Parts: sequence; C-alpha cells; structure tokens
Amino acid sequence: MTTTTLSTFTASQQTIANGNTLDILKTGTVDVASGIAVYGKYKGGPGDSVINAGLIENSSNSGHGVSFFDGGTVENSGTISAVYGVLITNLTPADGGGASVTNSSAGTISSAPPAGTTNAFTVKDFAVSLQNTDASNYLLNAGHITASGNVSTAIIIDNTLTGTNTIDNQAGGVIKGGQGSGGGFIGRGVYIQNGSATITNAGTISGFNGIAVNSADTAGITLTNAGTIENPHPIYAAVAFGGGDASLILDPGATFVGYVSASATTTNSITLASAASAGTISGSIGGSGAQYQNFQTITEASGADWTLSGTVAGGENLVLGNAGTIGLGDATGFAATIDHLVAGDTIVLTNDAYNSADQLTLGSGNVLTVSAAGTPLATLQLAPTASYSQSDFSLVNVGGNEAISNTIPCFARGTHAFAPRAGKSRSRICAPAIVSRCSAAGSGRSSGSGGAGSISPAIPARKPCRRSASSPAPSRTACPRVISWSRPGMVSTSKGF
Repeated sequence: MTTTTLSTFTASQQTIANGNTLDILKTGTVDVASGIAVYGKYKGGPGDSVINAGLIENSSNSGHGVSFFDGGTVENSGTISAVYGVLITNLTPADGGGASVTNSSAGTISSAPPAGTTNAFTVKDFAVSLQNTDASNYLLNAGHITASGNVSTAIIIDNTLTGTNTIDNQAGGVIKGGQGSGGGFIGRGVYIQNGSATITNAGTISGFNGIAVNSADTAGITLTNAGTIENPHPIYAAVAFGGGDASLILDPGATFVGYVSASATTTNSITLASAASAGTISGSIGGSGAQYQNFQTITEASGADWTLSGTVAGGENLVLGNAGTIGLGDATGFAATIDHLVAGDTIVLTNDAYNSADQLTLGSGNVLTVSAAGTPLATLQLAPTASYSQSDFSLVNVGGNEAISNTIPCFARGTHAFAPRAGKSRSRICAPAIVSRCSAAGSGRSSGSGGAGSISPAIPARKPCRRSASSPAPSRTACPRVISWSRPGMVSTSKGF
C-alpha cells in the first residue's frame, strides 16, 4: 500500500486504487468543475482512503467531492464541498469493503446547491452518503456536516446488506440538513433509508426532520441523545422512527425541538440514563399528539434522577431503577403503571409541597394514593401482581416537595425489626443495641403512624440477653441470632430468627 501526498493546487481528478491513500496537506487543493474530485476506482480493490487537511471542491451542479465504489475511508480536517460531498458504496460485495468517515472538529463537509436552485433541490443531494457495504458504515463527526439545499439531506445511510451502521455526533458537532419541504421531499439532518442503525448525539442535529427513518425500514434503531435534535418547525417531528423497533436513550441535557414519534405497531422504549446531574423530560408521553409518541416502556437506570414534566398516558409502563428518583410534574395526569418500585426508590410530586398531615394509602389492586384532607394529590397504579404492603411506603420531604419513599421505616433503639432474610451473613447482636437509629431519624413517616420515627405496625421490643456471673457471655437461647443489613437512609437494621 502506498501513500501519495498532495501539497499544491490541482484542477485534475485524483484517482486511488488497490487500497492506497491520498494525503492532502493544508496547502493542498483539488478543485474540479465536473465529475469526481477524488475517485476511489471501481473494482480497484477495497480499502482506498483519503486524508484531507486542505480543500476538495467540485463546482459542477452535479459533481462529487469524494466517491469510493468499493468501500473506503475518509479522514477530514479540512473542507470537502460539492453537490454530493462524500459517497462511499460497495459495488463489488465480494470485496467486503466497509465505509468510514471521520470529520474532526476543524473539518467541514458540505453540499451546496447551484445558484438559483435552492427550492428545487431534491432529497438525493447530500453531504455524506454511505451505501450497501457488507462490513460496516461508520461516521464520527466533531465538526460540521451540512446540506444547505431546502430539501437536501446531510447524512444518508442506505444499507440493504448485512453491515452495521453507526453515527456518532460528538459534543460540538453539527449535522444540518435542509430546513424545508416541497415537491414530495423534506430536508433531513440524518436519514436512514435501509438497515439498522445506532446513532449517538452529543452535539446538534437539525433539519425539517432532525432524524428520520424510512417507514418501510423494519430494522431496529437505537438513538442516544445528550445534545439537541431539532426541527425549525416544532409542530413537526424532530425524530421520526420507521417501521422497526425504536430504542430512545436520554442523557440529562437531551433536548428535542419538535416531537419524537415511533411506529404504533412496534416495540419501543425510552431509557432514562444515570448521570452526575438530574434530567427532565419536557412534554407528554403517550400516543398521537404527545411529545413522545408510541413508546410503551419508560425505564429509569439505577441511581438516576429524572422528572417527567408532562402527562403520561395509560398503557405506558414505568420501570424505576434501583435507588432511583423520579419526579412527576403532573401527578394527576400520570396514568402509567409503575412496574418496578423497590426499597430505595423515590417518587417526588414536584408540584405538591410537603405536608406532614398528608396521608398515604395502599388500596386494592396496588393503587397507591397520596391525599391531603381527603383530596387525592396523586393516584398511582403499581404493578397489580407485585407483592406490596402498606408499611413498605412512607411520605417524606424531598426539597420541600411531597415524596413517596419505598424503604423500611425508622425503628426505635432497642427494637427488633423483622424483615426478609438478606443472604447468609449472620451475627449475634444483643439488645438493646440490636437496631441503630436511622441516619435521618424523623425524616420518614409510615401511614397512620401519627408522627415521625414511629412504626406501623408497632413491633414490641425484645428483652436484653440474660447474663450470669459465671458466664459473662449471653446464653445461646436467650440471645437471638440476627441478620444485619442496611438500606438507603439507615445505618443498620437487624432481624431475629
């Protein structure tokens, strides 16, 4: 394999074949007025590559900047500008050639329409198109990838073969497609024509659809968003998934301008990721007309802290992570089923101030109700088949807001707490120090307890162990064996058995 270095200006097409590399330095320019500026020769063998720190430009109204026809690699820290910016396909499937594009923070790949044709531009015009490779399509962007035609597309993935498709738009990266619609076409930041795809965004993706998937594409799509995905016309979709299962993973800070829709006939989920900061989902979750449409399951990662600011429709399932916190901004409009609520989980009613006189009741069918002077503040449906009891829950003060905590209650010093066995670790601990105080004593209440730190139902204290002058150690029969374990908000709890 050889590398050819270009450091000067040329107006001639540059051809690469047999897995060789063209290295264009900052002072190098390939500027043509027709055809293809940098050409990876068809049937010339896979693995051709171009490293560009200079300028690749095609001023033709139908010209290509970089086109490889048996797979290839583009590494860009300069500028690539043409109606068709970068095209990588594999017309010789037996070669197994994949496609890889890396656009650094200093790089720009752009598609600009000829003068006077902005509104007539079709969806076929693109900045980057990765098509039909048997290995994989991979694109990493930390710079700018733009298609400025009214209905053009910044990035197209069209892979009917077996390769994987990955797009990683890093922090500071901008992917911008056409911002309008017309003639049966719309502008898109990212368009998945065929194939499954994994898309990660920490930067900005925009277009009439920020991200769109062909409705006939039945492959699964996974989108992780920690940045901004936007439609300049917010009444339309920022993200439109296609005909396959949709997995939407949100990091705190994720923003959508426009709604997010998935197919009503597929299995779709939202995952709320854990991070150092808390996150908020703005808008409603449900069916048609919601901000997040047709996602049946919402799963919060362990230790995560999120707020659902809008209504959540019936038929949705919320799965809380272990030691997770979920805030409900519209508790009366929350109609989902909470499928997983365990010790250490907290549900905060972010629009209801904490009041020590409020009541918490677990009713028939695992319906959990918070009420103030008999008026319901929240009615939450827990998993009907789960095993809960009234004493599993307490009302607590979280930042001045009413909150439901699923945790074992505080017990008085010298009291045995009877709880499920926790493993096989055992120790003999004698009263009155069997149970230590809660680390935040008085912060929790059991329903009907009549005060902080009390127990419902009450558990009587056990007598201290008997000792004798001849045997200072406790007798085996008088000192109960116990299991010691802890829960969030407590120092330790013990169980006699």
